[in-house]
Amino acid sequence: MPPRNLAAVGDPIELTKVFNEGKDYPPHAGLDIPTWNETLTSKEIDSLLNFLAAPDGQRLFVINCSGCHGQGIAFNGTDAELEQLIAEGGHEVVMPGWKGTLTNPELETLAAYVVDPQPDSEGSKLFGQYCYACHGDKVPSAPDKASALVMIRSGGSHITMPIWGEILTQDQIDALVAYTKESGNQTGVIAGEKVFSDNCTACHGQYGQGGPNPALAGDIIAPISSSEYLKTRDDATIRKIISMGQPDFGMSPFASNYGGPLDDDQIAAVVAFIRNWETNPPVTPEPTSTPVPTSSGAIPGGEVSFSVNVFPILEARCFACHHSSDGQGGYDISTATLTVSSGEGGPWIIPGDSGNSKLIGLLKATTDFKMPPLGDPLTDGEIQIIIDWIDAGALDN
Repeated sequence: MPPRNLAAVGDPIELTKVFNEGKDYPPHAGLDIPTWNETLTSKEIDSLLNFLAAPDGQRLFVINCSGCHGQGIAFNGTDAELEQLIAEGGHEVVMPGWKGTLTNPELETLAAYVVDPQPDSEGSKLFGQYCYACHGDKVPSAPDKASALVMIRSGGSHITMPIWGEILTQDQIDALVAYTKESGNQTGVIAGEKVFSDNCTACHGQYGQGGPNPALAGDIIAPISSSEYLKTRDDATIRKIISMGQPDFGMSPFASNYGGPLDDDQIAAVVAFIRNWETNPPVTPEPTSTPVPTSSGAIPGGEVSFSVNVFPILEARCFACHHSSDGQGGYDISTATLTVSSGEGGPWIIPGDSGNSKLIGLLKATTDFKMPPLGDPLTDGEIQIIIDWIDAGALDN
């Protein structure tokens, strides 16, 4: 593992540089550092990056608890009860003898699973039903099936849990409590991290930093973990994007009811994982020379561009429902031309006449029939940018 670098701790982008640059990373000067991209596989690097950039609770759990409990445990008590359990520790858990509760064939199956765990097997189902509550996903080891059978049949005392209140600070215990409760939530951040890693990193990167679009040559996927992205998209919008996809940008639907691989719980977990970035966004956009609107919505220099000024607003707040001809109301904002010409009962935009453009009326509406229907309305400055673009002729610029 790379030497500890205080500048990189908790910073996903900096940690990625540590691995990518190896000996050339400035704090490594004069040190015998391996070329990590050659020494480790991409999955091993991803696992290390996720661990090093993880919240304190996750790191504490991995270091101190995963040896007995695996990746997580199911705990149905209160936070206070869990805190007491961790702080006091010292508990010697007694495993019940399962002889008499399980049939002989079930005991044989479970013993075989302990020696050679196979996912989606009968042994896996038995372990989940009878053993998971205490063991989590950490399958205990046994040298052979006969030894495992004795252990399961007779039960007995297990390893005594350390008294973590004498080892960890209160802040660390609080972080560990929060992570432990989260680790058992199938729709929470912990579950979402794995689903995101398995399904999303190829296009969006480990930390949602984006990059070249593998589905569209020359296209760059914008970050989804920046403060700007997360503050301008509510959970319902992110869920729709994941569920329905964005086919025009090469993103297929992921919800099972749209033909994708994910169920509702998995999508909820991914949304929770993405939203978790908002407290400490891993991506800080680089400053650009793009014209920046004033507080009144005016663009310096007076020229309003659809691609630079208008589309980012529509993409952030409207794209989930209006990204194709199948969008709600038949309205599609994926291009300037379609933004002007599409829509049932249209046109929604009359170039040169914002006052009579249906879109502006919907954006300004305060009744239930308004756009966007969820989340905060567009600011006056954002609406003014769209008005200025329409009054200037709604150009494709």
